[in-house]
Amino acid sequence: MLKKIMSYTLFNTIEIYNLIIEIYFKKGNKCLSSQINTRWLFEKLLKQKYKIKKNGKFNTIYDFGENKLNVFIRRDNSDANVFEQVLVIKEYEALYKYILSKNEEISNIIDCGANIGLTTLYLKSKFPEAKIVSVEPDKDNVFLIKKNISINHFDNINIENAGIWSKETKLQLLADFRDGKSWALSVKEAHNEIGNVSGVTLDYLIKKYSMDAIDILKIDIEGAERHLFSEHKIYDKFLPKVKFLAIEIHDEFDIRNDIYRILIEYGFDYFESGELTIAFKKIKK
Repeated sequence: MLKKIMSYTLFNTIEIYNLIIEIYFKKGNKCLSSQINTRWLFEKLLKQKYKIKKNGKFNTIYDFGENKLNVFIRRDNSDANVFEQVLVIKEYEALYKYILSKNEEISNIIDCGANIGLTTLYLKSKFPEAKIVSVEPDKDNVFLIKKNISINHFDNINIENAGIWSKETKLQLLADFRDGKSWALSVKEAHNEIGNVSGVTLDYLIKKYSMDAIDILKIDIEGAERHLFSEHKIYDKFLPKVKFLAIEIHDEFDIRNDIYRILIEYGFDYFESGELTIAFKKIKK
């Protein structure tokens, strides 16, 4: 097993031992599974134009290829999955290419469900003059968003440590959706429970950041999109202002057809690209 690993010094002896235990005894430990995913990602990246440096419990990935983005990730979390999805597979490239083909100017972007900020970084690298609002409910993820913005020397990015919701309220952060790792954290409204996260609306963000339009609205909020599209009075406050929408619709909640119907009602056309639905306003003839 160790002969197949090019860069085992990126992990310490205890971490390598844990990886071997996980592989051979198949223990269902989320932390160890994440370390394995991170290991495989590193092996792939080291064969390409990347350099990886260990910084305590983090690794810094330096991209000398096309993206030229530097990123902090955690080894014991789902960050490697997100990195691969956004910056290796380039999940949002279809959105970028479509906008490029239309020669549209992008000034305002809202990233709902920003995780550790990789989509924010990707979009900022493509639209450097844009103002971006990154919204993320988990404070540990927000800590990494700040580090990732700083290491790339980006400005005009605002971070909201909050969850997107249908009204301003208190939310409870949950780890019971899908694999329960940091890329799948969800929220619910706190009633009798103590809410540890602020819930904010898109209308609130539009007003707070003085946006006359949302040129790109990215939504990946682990099922909470069902609340944004639940009532006309909610989506009517933001959809008319949106030019381009990239949304991951979580089919566990059986809302895809409802969202597609609403988008058509508001003059959008759309196409699917991987896990994303990319929607855009039709040109009026």
